[in-house]
Amino acid sequence: MFAKALGPARDLDVFRESILPPVAEQLGDLGGFAAIDRAAAGLQDQAYEMVKDALASERFTTFMIELMRWRKLRSWRQQSVTAEAARLFSPIMELSTPLLAARHRAVLKRGKGFAKLTLPERHEVRLRVKKLRYATDFFAGLYPAKASKPYLRRLSRLQDDLGHLNDVATLDDVLGRVLEKSGGAKTQRAAGCLLGWYQREIHGNDGLLVRDWKSFEKSRPFWK
Repeated sequence: MFAKALGPARDLDVFRESILPPVAEQLGDLGGFAAIDRAAAGLQDQAYEMVKDALASERFTTFMIELMRWRKLRSWRQQSVTAEAARLFSPIMELSTPLLAARHRAVLKRGKGFAKLTLPERHEVRLRVKKLRYATDFFAGLYPAKASKPYLRRLSRLQDDLGHLNDVATLDDVLGRVLEKSGGAKTQRAAGCLLGWYQREIHGNDGLLVRDWKSFEKSRPFWK
């Protein structure tokens, strides 16, 4: 529910702050970019209202109360004793090391033959990279910084590359909604320029993305 509400707002934020400005700055004389931005701003306002509604909902309020209650009462200590629950009493690195290793393997498996992967397939790689990044950020402090920093640097660079690629991949959807609100000839021409600009960028930056993937692929996991 919350991800569904936040997604459109986030896509429009990125569109208005990062995707549209560089193209409008270079090609603004063609016209139509201001109309696109106005239409996107209207959609952004609607998306923000969806976010506000989600945060004000009974479901979200209940979730936050239950989460704070669980934390305050340390309810994870009150569960039935099982083999899985017993792991809570083990040294944390007995959990972190196999978890990091599993997520690292998942990224490598999904990214096999990266240079030939399609955009949807690279999106799946991005999702696994994101999960790995969350885990490494959380657990990295348990391991020597000298070992973890090179790995984290390469992982971060790869995540940034894939994140930008994903932002560009959402352009068709965002522009489709924009053109429903403002579909004049100049606006359509500006939309075509945007699509062309970023298609060129995708192809132009592919070599760098593949190099960053190979750099990460050769990284030595810091938990070993």
